[in-house]
Amino acid sequence: MKKRSIVVLVLMMIFSTYTVNAFIFNDIDNHWAEEAIYQVSFDVPVFSGYPDGTFRPDHSITRAEFVVMINKIINLNGLKSEFSISDADYYDLPVNHWAYKSVQNVHQQMFATKEDALALKTVFPGEFFYPNIPITRLEVALLTHGLTTPPISNSADIHFIDVNAADPHANQLSELAASGIISGYEDGTFRPDNLITRAEAAVLAEKIYHNLSYLKIDRLSIAYPENNRQLGYPVLDIPLNRSQYDELDRKMNNIIATLEYRDIVGFIPFDERDLYDPDPIETLWTLKNQDYQRVLANNFYLMVYDQSINPLRRVELATEALQKYMGMNPSDVNDFLLLAYEIQNEAPDTLFIDALQRHRRSELSRQEKIESTILLSEKLLNQNRLTEAAELYPPLIQSETDIPTLLILIQNDVFISFIDKGTGYALDRLDNYWEQLKEHSRYWFFESEVEEHLTGLAKQIILQSQ
Repeated sequence: MKKRSIVVLVLMMIFSTYTVNAFIFNDIDNHWAEEAIYQVSFDVPVFSGYPDGTFRPDHSITRAEFVVMINKIINLNGLKSEFSISDADYYDLPVNHWAYKSVQNVHQQMFATKEDALALKTVFPGEFFYPNIPITRLEVALLTHGLTTPPISNSADIHFIDVNAADPHANQLSELAASGIISGYEDGTFRPDNLITRAEAAVLAEKIYHNLSYLKIDRLSIAYPENNRQLGYPVLDIPLNRSQYDELDRKMNNIIATLEYRDIVGFIPFDERDLYDPDPIETLWTLKNQDYQRVLANNFYLMVYDQSINPLRRVELATEALQKYMGMNPSDVNDFLLLAYEIQNEAPDTLFIDALQRHRRSELSRQEKIESTILLSEKLLNQNRLTEAAELYPPLIQSETDIPTLLILIQNDVFISFIDKGTGYALDRLDNYWEQLKEHSRYWFFESEVEEHLTGLAKQIILQSQ
């Protein structure tokens, strides 16, 4: 047994050494792009080395290889074009070519990212793609510009000495430089006709991946705090004090206990069935037909658990619940937001807004105040009541101290501002909030998260307005 253990240990050491060596290229030690090469070969796997263990950093990269690499970055970021446009057809790129699908996907994504971007056919004009010829720095730059997000800083003063300001591609190169995606040489040149090396392509791939990550999450929408829509088992208008229960309240309480037990465990044990409701949905309808006074609870559990209710009936139940709520003291209703989340798609917008406004005037916790505000703003937005929606957020932002929550509130405020007053106003508003965040005592801890969130928001606003 001891000998066998030693053999196993030796084998583990051998294989461990082999695994480590397999992930080390033997020709990039101390190379200026070493870190980026490993990053895009393993952490963001869009490059691969050669069977002899080399990466060959100073070799050129072909058009097909570069486009395939770009397509991998698009896929890793989870981006997918919803555009339906014609293929970029080339005589030397048949459908069975190994790079065909990548070329078509990059072609589609260029239109999805920037509708007015240079088309793939403009970068590679003519009837032939020439997939196996080395790609130039200019071709790489134009492809990259057609896919990546715009800079949020001014690019007007960034120029390369060998690219004339009148050159039709000068603006694209300036914007890429302003975004930190491309850079020239120490002498201030860009050398557009030079071939790009695999090392340069690796550095560029890392930057493109990070740039496209700003599009992974939709920032131009109303955002909610995470995990705020758990089902829960609210009592709503049922008294908290069980001494106030009547017979029907006790039935409803048993229904809730039954549903909760069944959700958590999956079934009611045989020896406990006499303690629970054998058919809670049927009992809910029985209570309904008996004009049970706890309308909010009755309707909520019917809408959540009876999947056979038709859409018209759901609207009736949602409307009835809100009408009942409008005649109640909000302090007599618990967990109203759980009801609101459940019925928001069925309830009439105006009645729903009135109910939420009534709810917000009651005594609420910080979290309830935030969630009810966000839900109300989304409904106001749907009705194009932009001024009312815009007024909701500044008081919350001024009083909030949690940075992740602030980012959500700022996003919603800026998004509404963008719809209401346009790009310039929204970006100025975003900049002001960002400066305020920098004064926060814990900004240093969340700086990376803030940069990612607000930069992504700014870039998506700029893209949307192009």
